[in-house]
Formats: sequence, C-alpha cells, structure tokens
Amino acid sequence: MIIHYQCFQFDSRSWFGRKTSSLFSGRLARICRGGGGMVMSLTTYSILVLVLVLAVCVELGDAATAVDAYRLIQYDLDGAPYGSRLAALNHFAGVAPFASGVDLSRTAVILPLRDLNFTLLHEFITGKQQLGGLLFLLPRDTDSARKDTGPIRTILSKLEHLLIHANLPYPVYFAHEDDKINEVLPDVQRGDGTGQPASATTGGLELMTHSFKLVVSTSEPKKLSSPTITNIQGWLPGLKGDGTSQLPTIAVVASYDTFGAAPELSVGSDSNGSGVVVLLEIARLFSRLYSNPNTRGRYNLLFGLTSGGPYNYDGTMKWLRNFDQRIRESIEFAICLNSVGSWDNELWLHVSKPPENVYIRQVYESLADVAKELDVTIGLKHKKINISNSRVAWEHEQFSRVRVTALTLSELSVAPELLHNTGGLSDSRDSVDDTTIQKSIKLVAESLGIGYAVSLKPPISSGSTVSDREKILRKIVALDQNGSDEGHDFHVLPLTCLCFSSPRTARADPSISGFDSGIFFSITYRLASSLLPYVLLRKLLLEERHIYGYQGRNVQIFADNSSLALNPFYVKSWLDLLSQTPRVAPFLSKNDAIVSALKKELADHTDEVNVYHETIDGMFTFYDSTRSTLSIYQVTSVGFDFVMLAIIGLYLIVLFTVLVIATRGFDELLLMIRRPPTRKSKAA
Repeated sequence: MIIHYQCFQFDSRSWFGRKTSSLFSGRLARICRGGGGMVMSLTTYSILVLVLVLAVCVELGDAATAVDAYRLIQYDLDGAPYGSRLAALNHFAGVAPFASGVDLSRTAVILPLRDLNFTLLHEFITGKQQLGGLLFLLPRDTDSARKDTGPIRTILSKLEHLLIHANLPYPVYFAHEDDKINEVLPDVQRGDGTGQPASATTGGLELMTHSFKLVVSTSEPKKLSSPTITNIQGWLPGLKGDGTSQLPTIAVVASYDTFGAAPELSVGSDSNGSGVVVLLEIARLFSRLYSNPNTRGRYNLLFGLTSGGPYNYDGTMKWLRNFDQRIRESIEFAICLNSVGSWDNELWLHVSKPPENVYIRQVYESLADVAKELDVTIGLKHKKINISNSRVAWEHEQFSRVRVTALTLSELSVAPELLHNTGGLSDSRDSVDDTTIQKSIKLVAESLGIGYAVSLKPPISSGSTVSDREKILRKIVALDQNGSDEGHDFHVLPLTCLCFSSPRTARADPSISGFDSGIFFSITYRLASSLLPYVLLRKLLLEERHIYGYQGRNVQIFADNSSLALNPFYVKSWLDLLSQTPRVAPFLSKNDAIVSALKKELADHTDEVNVYHETIDGMFTFYDSTRSTLSIYQVTSVGFDFVMLAIIGLYLIVLFTVLVIATRGFDELLLMIRRPPTRKSKAA
C-alpha cells in the first residue's frame, strides 16, 4: 500500500516506511494542510537564526579601539634603504617579555615607552628576532610626562637615534596612550602571560581565551616625486646717504623645517622653532626702527627662513646661489640661529673663518658686550670646512662656501650628526623656555642695534661748549694712549663725521651739522693690525653711551616697558604654533599652511618678501604613508573557532534535513543518503 499526501510520500513496502507512516501521519497531515506556508515559516526561522549567528561573529570580531598611528619614516640615502619599509599591518598583538626562542614573525609587538627594554629592541632592530610589526606607545601627555620624568626625553632621543638609521623590513608605528589603549593593554599582557604570543597556529585552545589583532589597512608606500623645499626672504632697506650707491647688508637666517623618526610628530620646538621665533621677533622690532628715517640704520637687513636644514642645509645653498652676485657681495656677514631656546647661561658662536677675522671679531665682541649685561657667556668655536666633503654641519658653512662671512649662534657646543637634533620626538614645547627665548632675542637684537644697524650719531651740536668738545677729544686720545705710539700712522677725520657703520672705516656723515669743520681729531692704528681701527671706534661708541646722559648704566635700544620692548605674547604664540605643526620639508606642499603663515608674518614686518621653491637634494628619497588609523580587534581563540565551526556545521545539517523533508519528502532524503549504485558499480 502506498499512502499519498500532497507534500510527503512514504513507501509502506519498506520497513522504515511502515513504522513511520502511522507515527508521522497525523503531524504530516497538519503540515500538509499548512502547505507552502509552513515551508516559508521554516525558511524565515532559519534565516533569522543564521543572522543571529553572524551577528555574534561580527560582535566578537568588532574593533576594540581605533587610534591614530604614525609610521616610522621611510627614506633612502644614496640608494641605501632606511626606516620602516612596510605600511600595512595585520597581526596578533604581543607584549614583552616573551619566552626564549618564540616565533614572533607573525606578531605585532607592543612596546610602551616607559618600560622600553633597549636590549630587546636592539635584537629586533638588528634582525636577530624577526617581527610582524612594532608599535611604540608614547606617554599620553608627553609634555607633562617629560617634566615629571627627565629620562623620558633621553629615551626618546636614544630610540630615535636607533630607528632612523635602521632598515626595518616590517611596519613600525607610534601611537599615544589613551584610555582605550590602557584598557586593552592589560588584556594583551594577560593573554601573553605564558610568554607565548597568540598567532594563527598558537592562539590557544582554551574556549574562552581572547586575543587582539593590530590592523592598519593602507596601501604600500610610494616614493615622493620631486619633493620641494621652500625658502622665504624679507628685506628691510637701510637709509642711503648722499653719493651712496649700495649699502652693506646684514643677514639674519634660520632654518624652519624639521626631521624625525615620525614625520607627523616632528614639531621641533627648539630645533629650530626657537630660531624661527627669534628671527620673527627681531624682524618685528627692527621694522619699527626702520619705519622712521630718523632711526633707520645704514645697513640693509635681510631675513631668511630656509628649508632643507636637516639635509646638509640644501635649501640654504640653493638660496644663496640664486642671489644676484651684487647682493651676495654686499652681505657683510650673516648670523644663523640654531637651537637657542633651552640654554642655561652659555651660548656658542660657531665660525669657519679664523677668529682673528675682522668681521668675526666684530660680531663676537658685540655679542659678548651685550651678553655680559645679560649675565650670559658667549663661547667661540672655530671649525674649518672641507669643501670636498658634502657634509655640512652648520648653516653658516654654506655661506662660507660662497665666500660670505657667517656665524652660527647655538646652545649646542658640538655640531650634531647628520639627521640628529633636528626637531624629532623629544623636541616638544616643554623643551624650550619662553624666558630663554626672550633673552636670545634681546642678545641678538641689542648687539645688532647698538653695534651695526642703528647709526648712533655723536650728540654734539652747535650748543656744545669748547670744554665739552675738549673732553671728548681727551677721551679719544686717552683710548689711543693705552698702547705704544711706536709703529702708528695717523689719519685725520673731522669729528662731525664719526658714524660707526663698518669696521673698515669711519665715513663722513653730511647730515651732522653745527660743529666747526676746522676741529679735527686723530685716530691712530697700528699698521700691523687691521683690527685696531675697529677697536678704537668700538670703544668710542661704547663711551658715547655716557655722552647720551646714561652715566652708570648701558644704553638699551629694546628696553623693557618701552615702545621697542619685546612682546612676550607674540613670542609665546609663535612657539605654541610651531610646537603643534610638523614641518618635515618633503611632506610640505608649496602652499602649506605653515609656509603661508611664515610668509605672511615676514611680509607684515619687511618691505619686500620673496619665496623660492627648490627640489630637495637627489641623495635623499622619501616615501609617503606617514599617518594611518590603527584598529585593535578582539578575536577569539582557535578552540573557540573550532567549536563555532562545529555548531554552525551541525546547524546547517539540521536545516538542510528539515528543508528536504518539508519540500521533497523523507524518502527523498533517504535516497540522498543511500544513493543507488552507479552504472559502473553495477557492471562491476
């Protein structure tokens, strides 16, 4: 007997059919009466269960946190690769210490800066231990951390020194600690408590064990094509006298760009943000003096903000070569500012020409005089340059290579190595002191103002008595009588012409009147020494401070609480801005915000501003992908994956069975399980 139903069919001739037909007949009849609706409800129910399972899997694989990550710089130097050579990251997280001999080739090692083990790090860098990736955790509030723990800055400097000269064939990132990372880190450490980090094969077979994965989804880094460096210059023209065709020029220069292990974190507050701030404030102060013809100096002032400083001052070299030869020859000397924001009471003047050089001595003594008033010591260091050597340690050396006298004022007593002390990880806002910056500004501005750019004319008018004039003459003669008269020659100049403008000569000033032209005085100098006339004039100039009526105290052009006083708010504002702005030149566009801001600021205080774009030296090649988003995913153990696989597999089998029975009948299911032998098997 064969019992037919609309939806099911059982063969009563089979034993299973006879036994089950009566058992399922009533229920199957009800299912059949439901018809397709029951099948639809089963399908809907199955889909809902499947969605629920997928939702659980998605929840288990959701990102625990996402933070900004800054990749270690990648560059080539003369074709040799340095830095992090990969950018994409997708590996299990691990925290030291690890068991001896453990395989870390598929592990992204997290190294908090506070607990950094340099011995272990050296093994990672030298290739003794293969890694899947490195993540350095910087203190959350780096500034306050460095104030509280001095060694933090030392650790950062040492770490940067190791990384920028290493070739690392895996991704290396920096990230700041935050609440999310601090919540995840203990879980990672607990998961690695056995010393065996999680991985695809050693993720742990415990059912409830959880691991974490570090994922950075980004394309592989590409070379930067023709990175540019931008130089900015501004002029303050001096006051020309009658018959003067071209005035001498004094250049004040500072390099504004930086270099560090992480380009996005290289703000360089001290190196060389401090030099930039000093230059801008000096430009602002002298712009006020030069705006009035009565106080305008007889020197042109040239302010240069150069780029490419970390790369042998490549931008300075190209900036100088673009100068008109007459302008370059008019530069009497250039003073370069480098790292002048964190010294205590000593600064260094680095020179390439011998200290006996008239201009070198002139600048040094002028700075030393003002430094003495500020209770500061100025040291002088002479280092010859080797033109055949491409290494340029100080910015003034680029001037010396084109035969322009130049000096570098810095808190550093020794020239840094290539790509070192160039505004990296340890050089943040707390590394500079506002008061120190202001003292540097006053030192340079006063020495330029009193010694060079501002002409201090003798205040002798027609109202002066003969006795006053005689006192001045006796004072001049007394200066010269301190030495021997032997070997002296005599040059006679009218007293009214005395105007300090250059160590080369004292030249006539026709604007001074009201003094008898017949009164002359003698300035003597030793023929064997070209410094003597400068020394006499300088001494006379210092004496003239008292002639102005400032007995007992020194003249200060930029005195506090005066209209020419320094502006502490201006200094602080620019320090804050530069300390928040990465300035690695290859990653700055021609119209970058910081470049535009510097250009605008210089234009506000000078009469003429020019911008020059150059291509960086070909010995350096840089790569992009400096900043990404790091996602930290919480993932389950391998054991949990096996259990989930078994549950899902069992669920699919049950679902398939129910659907086949509901649509094609139980006999069809049995036929699927017990398929009839094929023709080949029958033939056999």
